[in-house]
Amino acid sequence: AYAASAREQVTALLAAAGADDAAEVGRRAHALKGASATASMPRMAAAAALVEQAAKAGRVDAAAVEALREAWSATREL
Repeated sequence: AYAASAREQVTALLAAAGADDAAEVGRRAHALKGASATASMPRMAAAAALVEQAAKAGRVDAAAVEALREAWSATREL
């Protein structure tokens, strides 16, 4: 269940980041942070938290988004 939900959230978050939609990035990052914490995926939760923090300030932080993408790639390899 986590993998499918997280995949959907990550895909939508990356699309929103590409569109520079900080509000949508923030919503997706918040959902991903909670789901990742619940699923004991601390790296994903931490990465999502950084993305969410920037989005709350109205920014899409490209470095934070890239860190989240890397964390997702590492999670998928588990």
